[in-house]
Amino acid sequence: MPIWLQFLHAVADARAAGVPYSAAELMAALLPLYLRREAPDRNDRCIYRLSLTMPDWERSPVRIRHCAQVFAHAIAAEPGSGAWLALDVSTDGLEHLYGLAVTSQTRERLLESWIALSGATAEGCRVRPVTGQKNGWGQDSQSTLREKLALNLSRVVHYALKSLPPRFAMADVERVIATGFLLTIWQRATAELAASTSNHAEPNLQPAPSDPGPPAVRCCQHCGGRMLSTRRRHACWCSASCRTMAYQQRRRLRSRFAPSELDAFAERAAILQYDAGMTRSRAEQLAHDQIAGIATRSIVQRTQAESAA
Repeated sequence: MPIWLQFLHAVADARAAGVPYSAAELMAALLPLYLRREAPDRNDRCIYRLSLTMPDWERSPVRIRHCAQVFAHAIAAEPGSGAWLALDVSTDGLEHLYGLAVTSQTRERLLESWIALSGATAEGCRVRPVTGQKNGWGQDSQSTLREKLALNLSRVVHYALKSLPPRFAMADVERVIATGFLLTIWQRATAELAASTSNHAEPNLQPAPSDPGPPAVRCCQHCGGRMLSTRRRHACWCSASCRTMAYQQRRRLRSRFAPSELDAFAERAAILQYDAGMTRSRAEQLAHDQIAGIATRSIVQRTQAESAA
């Protein structure tokens, strides 16, 4: 029987006896066992601890989830690799990511990939190897270093899933974006936890969907801030002020186009909003800048052609 199945049965017995578990504890316990029993051949892979931010001007919760999903899937494209990223929120409402990556890529390559994808600065991001993995991963690993690696992995997982400020509280399964074999481990941990809370005697061994997608979130379509749970379901703005400013910006931008150009403007803004995960206000501003830049280049090219003639 695979080691994670043995572990889940043991956890089910423990929970039946009243021993409490959390998703973080299950993930932290399963990961070292998987590395030792199910993936004993390390090859050139390395376990990294990640701390990733977004640019100061980009506060959209949707945008950071989109970037995290792309980044995590790029890591998992390599066989035997994966990523596990949890959303964290600072006291002033800025979202960032903390978690793990198992890959043969170098830390410099991982950092460059995130910066190119998100636009973040190198000063705000950290990629560091997890201590204890040199001789703590595999069937022939040393027991003391296995314990050290397990402790450090547990610290990363528990820190990543620490409690959020009450205003930004989310369930663990909504915070985590996982890919590769780390997705399998996370699914087993959360599936067992869900089964136990439903008073099932045996662990839930049915596989979860292979790609759950980024966690859903509602954000203000002007400032990009997280919407309070008390706001109605179809609200687009977090406050009356954001609604007014968004209306004023839209009216100002649309007034700069001829009626025949408004459809192209609206279409370009919609593509940026939904495909790039931008807020509506930022998408409209960027669409205006792009169309205005195209028009300016056309005028310059036409003037140069007339001058040459």
